Amino acid sequence: MLKSLHIIPTFSDNPAANAKTIRALDYFDFIQIYPGNKTSHFSKIQQTSSVAYEDMLFFDDEARNRNVETELGVTFCLVRDGMTREEVDRGVRAWRKRSGIKLETAEES
Repeated sequence: MLKSLHIIPTFSDNPAANAKTIRALDYFDFIQIYPGNKTSHFSKIQQTSSVAYEDMLFFDDEARNRNVETELGVTFCLVRDGMTREEVDRGVRAWRKRSGIKLETAEES
């Protein structure tokens, strides 16, 4: 699916500038997609990337995979109806809260 998604990198009033897109897949440094135990999955990602579990954010549509949060410390965000900007924002807020990073209020943003 990531191979078929494309993102417009910048917005411009010039239609020609908006025509060039980037594959969503190109935004990721580490990709692991396969069925199975997600704690094993994240262990492999952590070993390959050296990114701390606490710095990871995981969006999934299966509540049973929440164990990555309790067992490894990966922030888990349950998504029921597909990914949206609001879901991404909700996940980032949850990650920031777990990381002790001050959340912006509506007045500050």
